[in-house]
Amino acid sequence: MQEFDKVHKYIRENRLEEAKILLFDNVSLSIKEAYRGDFNHAYYLLGDILYLQDNFKNALICFKKALLFCHDDYDAIFAIGNCYNSINLPYKAFPFYKRVYNKTGNFDALYNLANAYYDLGYFREAIDAYQEIPINERSYKLAKKYPAC
Repeated sequence: MQEFDKVHKYIRENRLEEAKILLFDNVSLSIKEAYRGDFNHAYYLLGDILYLQDNFKNALICFKKALLFCHDDYDAIFAIGNCYNSINLPYKAFPFYKRVYNKTGNFDALYNLANAYYDLGYFREAIDAYQEIPINERSYKLAKKYPAC
């Protein structure tokens, strides 16, 4: 999808406002015509931009909209968990991380799930989840910062 290439480029270059202007029409409050062929991708990218700008509540709305157009978009599901976690709602983040890990085996999701357990006071479950992360995964080093692991 060539129309998304420039948006991706701007995000990589941290030119977030420019990326947002390409995607979203502030007058009509909708995705611009050029990106309507893939609403899932457009809303995901808009959510990503907003998340990177620490606008977690609006990012959450966009990731949920992305999910409406592709129910098994595990990147969007993971991002929803991250938004809830970023606004200090780990109990809402928990089921999203669990869904991603159970369906994909993504160890970053398992790490975030363990963090949610920890934040909720379920320390045994957190430790068990941290210990499931294989040594060759990038999340392993993060999990090892917890003394009981």
